[in-house]
Amino acid sequence: MRRYIKYFRKYPDACVMYIDAHTDINTVDTTESGNMHGMPIAFLLGLGSKVDEFSWIKPLLKADRLVYIGLRDVDASEKKILRDNNIKAFSMREVDKYGIGKVVEMALDHVNLNRDRPIHLSFDIDALDPTVAPATGLPVHDGLTSREGHYICEAISETGLLAALDIVFGREQYGDGLLLRVFESLTSNAPRMDLKKSAPAHSVGIAYTLNPPPPDAYANPPSPRLSSIPKSATSGPRMYKGRVQ
Repeated sequence: MRRYIKYFRKYPDACVMYIDAHTDINTVDTTESGNMHGMPIAFLLGLGSKVDEFSWIKPLLKADRLVYIGLRDVDASEKKILRDNNIKAFSMREVDKYGIGKVVEMALDHVNLNRDRPIHLSFDIDALDPTVAPATGLPVHDGLTSREGHYICEAISETGLLAALDIVFGREQYGDGLLLRVFESLTSNAPRMDLKKSAPAHSVGIAYTLNPPPPDAYANPPSPRLSSIPKSATSGPRMYKGRVQ
């Protein structure tokens, strides 16, 4: 979260391409699990009731500068948030229908039509199919292939507008070395590059977040809950098989 805040203060006109199986856009009012990792985008957009513990987070992201690719595990409440805020999202159904090349092009056209805004690429490893990246905390079947994941990074890198790459993944000891190879391959597409036109040259910031619990720990998630979240929200993150229809 702090990385996003620092980034948007530096690049207030930036857009976000969010590659994930999940939207992470539940609010404290809509969450069923109470887990904070499902709410960061809602905080950045300024959605939902205010929470004293997170009063330091100010709305910095505009809905029309956010686009999702790879969704396939989305709560009904999250779908409503996407619709109500006119947020563009490409599920795996669209990837199947149009192909990853067309999806990336449409996503860029939506948030960066003139190709003149810095891009923050947030890539959660669970966007990839578990057969490619099994060591994620929340695996969801029928995800992106390894090549589709590579293409996304390549295409965004080639715009010359990539300013930050944020990768979220699980515990390496559960991935038998595969996760490290995936990470190295994805980050290899983020060399030093210049923003187009008159924007100043800058280095691409690369950050990664490690999801500490192993996959089987989510039966009883240890994530802390805020006192303001309803007591009824006691169930852990749900895992679904199949793509979002």
